[in-house]
Amino acid sequence: MGIGVYNAYKWWLKRIFRFMCDIKYYGRENLVEDGQLIVASNHVSYFDPLPLGTTFKRPLGFMARKSLFESKLLSFIIRNVYAFPIDREKGTKGALKAFAKRLEQGRAVVIFPEGTRSDCGKLQELEPGVGLLATRSGAPIQPVYIMGTWFCWPKGAKFFKFEPLRIYVAPPIYPKENLERSEKREEQKRITTELANVLKELEEKAWAEYPHHKLKKK
Repeated sequence: MGIGVYNAYKWWLKRIFRFMCDIKYYGRENLVEDGQLIVASNHVSYFDPLPLGTTFKRPLGFMARKSLFESKLLSFIIRNVYAFPIDREKGTKGALKAFAKRLEQGRAVVIFPEGTRSDCGKLQELEPGVGLLATRSGAPIQPVYIMGTWFCWPKGAKFFKFEPLRIYVAPPIYPKENLERSEKREEQKRITTELANVLKELEEKAWAEYPHHKLKKK
């Protein structure tokens, strides 16, 4: 029943975003719609997963803190949109294990490589976990930049408001294969650096093209 519920949510969200947020997608020809995939996106708002989920035809798996699954109703809803629990007490190791399990099943999972939401709406330094996950799994990384969610619901805001949304998708980054153990650390650094550069390029484009009257509010 999961895929049916997921698609129903996505159908409604797309229409809401088109009407209320004038959502636009750029670079969707770059989307990887089959096989294991790491979707790496900037993170500025709790709202980010919703427009991100409407970008792909395939379901995206999102991590959610374990406590959210304690409610039967909420657990039913978030499991049917492919969220999976993360025990924060187990730290990064537990999160990477949960991601790897789903990649082995040929799924697409979302990771926010900054590690936390940005306070200023701009891209922060990336954590190395995304490179580690890519080299261990062999999964390509799909860089995605979400623009507008910071204006809708920034970190610390009490209220949500509808603002224009723009989603930018770059071509996938593929990890090198058949590496020696001694070479993997350098490959992880290469992947993290390349991803950071791509996201920065998308960010510059996104902020340059975003409706200027909205930017003047900040």
